[in-house]
Amino acid sequence: MTGRWFCFGFLFGAVVLVACVHVSKAPQTQEARLTAPIRRPAADKVLIYIYREVNYQGGGSTHLLQLDGRTLGRLTQENYFRIELWPGDYYLNFLRPEETLFGETSAPMSVGQPLNFSHQDTGRSYIYIYEDGAGIRRQDATTQLLAGFTAKRVLTQELMAEASAHVKEYFDTAYEGPEMDGLPHGKGMLIWPDGSRYEGVFNHGHLTEKGRFFFPDGSIYMGRLAKGRPLGSGVWMTLDGRILFTGAFSGEKPQGTGLRSGEWGPEYCTFENGLDVTPSFESLAKIEVAIEERHEIEQFFSYCPYSMTLGADEAFMAIYQAAYQTFLENQQAARLYRLAEAQQKLQAEHQARVNEERTWCSREFAQDRRWCLCAPFDPQSGQWQACIW
Repeated sequence: MTGRWFCFGFLFGAVVLVACVHVSKAPQTQEARLTAPIRRPAADKVLIYIYREVNYQGGGSTHLLQLDGRTLGRLTQENYFRIELWPGDYYLNFLRPEETLFGETSAPMSVGQPLNFSHQDTGRSYIYIYEDGAGIRRQDATTQLLAGFTAKRVLTQELMAEASAHVKEYFDTAYEGPEMDGLPHGKGMLIWPDGSRYEGVFNHGHLTEKGRFFFPDGSIYMGRLAKGRPLGSGVWMTLDGRILFTGAFSGEKPQGTGLRSGEWGPEYCTFENGLDVTPSFESLAKIEVAIEERHEIEQFFSYCPYSMTLGADEAFMAIYQAAYQTFLENQQAARLYRLAEAQQKLQAEHQARVNEERTWCSREFAQDRRWCLCAPFDPQSGQWQACIW
């Protein structure tokens, strides 16, 4: 009698446990399905769906989904994956690792298939079905097929193009973006370990003039490039469009005299090996006044040479020294005025040069030649407005 009650209690507990598990899992599964609606692929990318059909040969086995050697997760009869890809070449693989069932160890098994997407595939969706023991088959993702298998399965993972990008080595660094015939083609990105990157348009593996280089600090370079990095003439600016330097670049650093955004508009600046060595108007004025004072001292001694004091009496020496001291005092008294005058003159000369640049830009614009140095910059798009180098 006791054994019967024990058996009854065990069965009742098992039924309650199964019911609780079923009730607790059902809302979660429904919610997961609701958050994974069928969506249209992007116009420049390919969208693929991957799911598994289990048959008698391996229904209970563990199968791992891999893309280009990277494991994305387990693939069962209850889930599916959705992946957005650039046009290019990939390798899809389904791996059954070594496992032990009922005391027997099975050898690992792998079933793979190359994926080759051209630009003709962009804007389209495909379904890849892995059937145990039968391989992989592909179908066009019609609305009816998508609705059929997604209603019975949960979206386990979705990878966007940025995460699933095919990374290869080009120009001694990593490339992310679309390919054609195994070469970068279209709008892509080169990324270096220090965080700098190039974003632009590739043409069958070659860089075009349509691109921007980003330094690790986020500042932008636009201009001549060598393997995606600054070399030659270009513009270095902040994200909000403030020009840090426009001129020549050597070793990816500004070099020589150029223009930049100043407090009162464009101003000339000088860089040496990437370091700003531009003297201020005040320091330039001091140098100019110092040169002028030295020239005046030379004139004083040319009119009153020190040789005149040789053999002279003390009275003459006193007069000579007093005249020289008065001369130095007059120089010092006039120094502040001279500094202000020299600074104003330098600023006027600088503004005249800037005005010449503006006049040149206006004349070029009148001939429909919009140089990037003159064209307005749009911080939102990060581009000069219809300009040339």
